[in-house]
Amino acid sequence: MSKLYGNELLRALSDVFAPTANEDKAAELIIEQIGDDAEVSIDRVGNVIAKISPAGEAKGKVMFLTHMDEPGFIVKDIDGEGKVWFKLYGAVPTERISGRLGIIRGEVPCIFSAKPIHALSRDDRTRATMAERIYAEIGAKNKESAEAKVKPFDMGTFAPSFGEIGNYIKGKALGNRSMCAALIELIRKIRTEKCATDNELYFVFATRGQIGGSGASVASYVIDPTRAVVLDGIDAFDTAGVPGEKRVSELGHGAVIMYGDGRTLFSRELIGGLTKYADENGVPYAYSTPTMQGGESAAAQRTTGGCECVGISIPTRYRMSASEMICKGDYDAVLALAMTLI
Repeated sequence: MSKLYGNELLRALSDVFAPTANEDKAAELIIEQIGDDAEVSIDRVGNVIAKISPAGEAKGKVMFLTHMDEPGFIVKDIDGEGKVWFKLYGAVPTERISGRLGIIRGEVPCIFSAKPIHALSRDDRTRATMAERIYAEIGAKNKESAEAKVKPFDMGTFAPSFGEIGNYIKGKALGNRSMCAALIELIRKIRTEKCATDNELYFVFATRGQIGGSGASVASYVIDPTRAVVLDGIDAFDTAGVPGEKRVSELGHGAVIMYGDGRTLFSRELIGGLTKYADENGVPYAYSTPTMQGGESAAAQRTTGGCECVGISIPTRYRMSASEMICKGDYDAVLALAMTLI
């Protein structure tokens, strides 16, 4: 595959089939895009790690970290009517599933289904549908015809849905996959512009981010960085009905500089450096106080020697849904701030 840029890179990364613990296709795509610009390896848990060394002796190790997996599901059973029952992986709100398109093994289309609202009791209508009551339709008439297409333990995700809507871009897994694109662009920029660095740089595209960030934990312990920069999507709270004081993240307002997350508080010195650069260079940004999100940053900070850590996030509307939404301007702001930390 030739090198991809801009929206075509975002499209390829968003559309690729790579649910948790099945990230091989995402890894292949990423390696195709960066193989000529860094020393690339894959560790024993499937993390893609790109390394760029300084011209002289390294003063430290800087690790840029994001994850390349996406929310998904695993087939548990197929009933006599050919309905496919599954278990979700990732914090997917069940009210966003029914009626959406999915894909199993990257090739078998399905539609997520549940009992129609007119058949629900009054009490059931006031509650989100339990994940255990949602199944996937694959157009099979019975168990035998369904088993000819899918088997228990097959993995699935939402179906690709990339596209542009006005000033925004939407697609599955776009919050964290746009951060994969940002790391790819960062690697290319360092090489093409011959950017000077005193540090040994590691760019980690981690596995299993949806189930606690075990891939990030492995990479962090092996690399043992002195500084970690964690990139991810963050929920945008700018939808209708959310009051202004609760809108900690909004599309079109720039990158989000994180004070911390549910398990980590970030370096005040690094936060100050990012905001100073942004103010002096007109890079739009916002702050976010610690949220309950967290995983990769905690893994990075709790390495054998410990390290200073900072997080830069992209506002993502409809996170963990079939069509996450981002703003290209926010993406550019994340890339600009990340570049200052090499």
